[in-house]
This record gives sequence, structure tokens and C-alpha cells, in this order.
Amino acid sequence: MTFIADLANPLSAAFLSLAAWIEEQLDIVYKAKFNKRYSHSKVNSLQKGSIKVNATLFFFDTMPDNTLLENTLISAWESDFTSLPLINNTVVAGQGAPSSSSQREALFSSVTLLLTCVLLISQTLSLI
Repeated sequence: MTFIADLANPLSAAFLSLAAWIEEQLDIVYKAKFNKRYSHSKVNSLQKGSIKVNATLFFFDTMPDNTLLENTLISAWESDFTSLPLINNTVVAGQGAPSSSSQREALFSSVTLLLTCVLLISQTLSLI
């Protein structure tokens, strides 16, 4: 997999397109599992190393435990419920710092999710 420099720039078309697709995939997985408790995801950064994805998951009210979050994504991947191409043993969830940038965001609990995706950029971007 070739990591192109544009993926490191959160304002580039390549980043925005891939981030939107990843967020859509994460939202499908976590909405299916947590229903109305889950709000949305946001890709914070993409880094070289296949593609390392740093994303934040937002939940209304209380946040599920990190192990449950990791296992939810891994199970979805193993059962082909998601088309995110993950590398085995690379999904890590950790408590995110609560955001105080707006009252709306203060209503959410968040967790940062790191995952490594093996993506063929040209194929993935053409599917989006």
C-alpha cells in the first residue's frame, strides 16, 4: 500500500474523501451495535504505516468500555459486516479527553479509536 502525502493533510480532497468513507463504515458498525447511544465518528488523522487511522467515536450519555468498542469493530470485520480492510490486532480504543469547544460537543462522551487499514488508495477513492 502506498501512502500518498495528501492523506496527511486534513484539508486535501484525498483525506476528506477517504475520511468520509471510513466515518461511514464506522457509523454503520457502531449504530448497529449501540443504536441510539451512538452519535457519530470523526477521522482525526491518517498516518503512514499501511494507513493508520485516528478516529473519535461520539456517544450520547455513557461510553461503552474500550474492550467492547474494540471487539465490536473486530467482530464486524471478521463477519464481513464492514468493508473496512483492517490489519489483525491493530484496533485500539482509548478514552478521549472530553471536548469543551461547544455545548453540543459537551453532551457527548468520546473515545479515540486507532486502527490500521490496508487500503489501495486508488481503488478505495474510486469506490467513494
